Amino acid sequence: MPVTIRAKNFQSIKNAEIVVDRFTVCTGTNNSGKTALQRAIRGVFQNTGGTAFIREGEKTCEVEVDFGKDGKVKWSKGTGKRDRPTYVVNDGDPMYPGTAVPPEVAAFGVIPIQAGGQDVWPTIAPQFTGQIFLLDRPGSALAEAVADVERVGQLNRALRASESDRRQAAAALKVRLADIVTHEAELQAFDGLDDALAAVTALEGTRSLVANVGRAVNGLTDLRDRLDAARADAEKLAPVAEITVPDGAEVTAIRDELADLRGLRDRLLSARAEVAKYDGINELLVEVDPAPVRRVKSALDVLTGLSGRLRKAEAAVVTRQRELDEAEMVLADAAEAADAALAELGSCPVCGTEMGATA
Repeated sequence: MPVTIRAKNFQSIKNAEIVVDRFTVCTGTNNSGKTALQRAIRGVFQNTGGTAFIREGEKTCEVEVDFGKDGKVKWSKGTGKRDRPTYVVNDGDPMYPGTAVPPEVAAFGVIPIQAGGQDVWPTIAPQFTGQIFLLDRPGSALAEAVADVERVGQLNRALRASESDRRQAAAALKVRLADIVTHEAELQAFDGLDDALAAVTALEGTRSLVANVGRAVNGLTDLRDRLDAARADAEKLAPVAEITVPDGAEVTAIRDELADLRGLRDRLLSARAEVAKYDGINELLVEVDPAPVRRVKSALDVLTGLSGRLRKAEAAVVTRQRELDEAEMVLADAAEAADAALAELGSCPVCGTEMGATA
């Protein structure tokens, strides 16, 4: 069953996690932490003394070995004088065994065997002494180790498992080497792709530049059209030597007079509508009191006089309306000419305000 090992602040290891599945080999460059990891694992099951292995600058280190459903154990040590080695098994209460290893930890089965009066760790081989199990020990130690039939059986099972792992690894390696050859051949089909990508990137930049130039050209074309229109307007105003703009009071008076004339026109139209009601009547015999008739005749005389005045007023309205239209046209032309002159000058000659060009 896989075993998960977690180490924090142990020698060069800041925070690492590794999964051990049956026979596991740790490889790497020098000073990459292989020996530190092996010492961290053995520290859990040996309760290593001292504090030199605690990472520089840290106050505590911690190593946890998780056997999955079989339980887990966590070992920690600190640099303080009052800090003691602490064990926690299966998330239980902390245990402080001093320099010993609690029996609950030894129950996991990660223990040394005695051979030649020395402890030998078949489960955790150090980097430089013990890669070949027991062959670096005297013959008496080897004989003592294999004298136990159960031990020999365990070793044989371990050897078979390691051989099976070796064959599986060799088969996987063969497949991966073949994959490398295949992928390298496939990779050749992409030769020059970097150059193509660089060309595409350059084209993308060129397309963006062309788009910017196109927008600039459109803007210049619009400005040119506006300039041509301004020049045409300027040519129309060229014969004008002087522009007289009516003041506000005069314009207001003209508008008031037009309002009065329009009122008279409305009254005339209403009177004509009344007269139209009696159109076609040639003779009308009515016995009436002469006094009201005289009043009516007098009113008719007044109405006839008003009618003449209304016709004159209508003629005056037309004349005043034409004069007002001409005045408004002159005023608009003068305003455009003034705007063009101010735009050309760049600022108002009276107040000095900066002016923007107008289309």
